[in-house]
Amino acid sequence: MDEALVRVAQYTRAAAQREARALLESPNRPTALFGTGNFMTIGCLLAARDLGLSIPRDVALVGFDDMDWATIIRPQLTTVAQPTRLMGRAGAEQLVARLGGDGSPAREIRLPVQFHVRESCAPPAKADGQR
Repeated sequence: MDEALVRVAQYTRAAAQREARALLESPNRPTALFGTGNFMTIGCLLAARDLGLSIPRDVALVGFDDMDWATIIRPQLTTVAQPTRLMGRAGAEQLVARLGGDGSPAREIRLPVQFHVRESCAPPAKADGQR
């Protein structure tokens, strides 16, 4: 993994937009962006728009979380969807157990996610503009 292509920003739309824009203006522009949450993904969308880039023709975009707006924008956003109900249930079960006296060590719970491929992803264009 190329660490130069990973950006960490405050969880705001403006910070994500600034970091995504810096990536998209770099000489080694990425072919895809991954927003790690809704504000981050919106920042990526805005950065691409600011630079006149087309999603997915110029840069693909994947967002984390599958909010309703992901399917009403154009292009529809490819997303990784969290199982929010299962997350809530697992958290509540752990809380109830703790309140009931469970003193066992903290544990990691892994839940399945779903990958929804929509219109914001495409293979990267080759140097001649073809896919």
